[in-house]
Amino acid sequence: MDIETLSLSGGETLLYEDLFKLVKYIRIKLPSIKIILNTNGQDINRDKLKKIICEFDAITLPIDSTDNNFNRIIGRGDKHLLNVLEILNFCNNKIEIKINTILMKNNISEIEKIYDMIKNYNIKRWKIFKFLPIRDAQKYINDFCVSDEISRVMEEKILKINAISKIDISYNKEKKYKTKYFIYPDGTIENNKLEQIYKII
Repeated sequence: MDIETLSLSGGETLLYEDLFKLVKYIRIKLPSIKIILNTNGQDINRDKLKKIICEFDAITLPIDSTDNNFNRIIGRGDKHLLNVLEILNFCNNKIEIKINTILMKNNISEIEKIYDMIKNYNIKRWKIFKFLPIRDAQKYINDFCVSDEISRVMEEKILKINAISKIDISYNKEKKYKTKYFIYPDGTIENNKLEQIYKII
């Protein structure tokens, strides 16, 4: 399929005990592919970070707010931001770093604050996603989903930030996954429309 990039994610990816064995296997089968680790940054010590830097091509970390109370509300925990900042300080200039942010009702005022914080690091990409009420997230549509009008305003703001930033910033307000596929633990593969393509037997 001529896939260029493979992102390993979860749940929390680092909870998979054979993760590094899996990465070594992928390297053997697909030596030229770029492998990205998606992690929430919890419980990562320096030894594990050194291993991540050696085994992966990039690391993706979530920052949805600079407010600890909001991070707690959405399930990140009190120390989430502190953990991510410690990882950024350790990994800066040692591995490609990407940041993901979910745009929600409660953090639309946080976007500029997040940028002011991460611009001090050598971050390659910052991807901001509009909250999409798919699958289990449908029950949170009234709590987190932003209106189309607010989405347009935020898109303009993000474009202005991107114009002056060394970070590649993008805003995915819809499901723009034309060249992406999702492989789930049960072997199901879905495309950008979240339609099942086939299931590995």
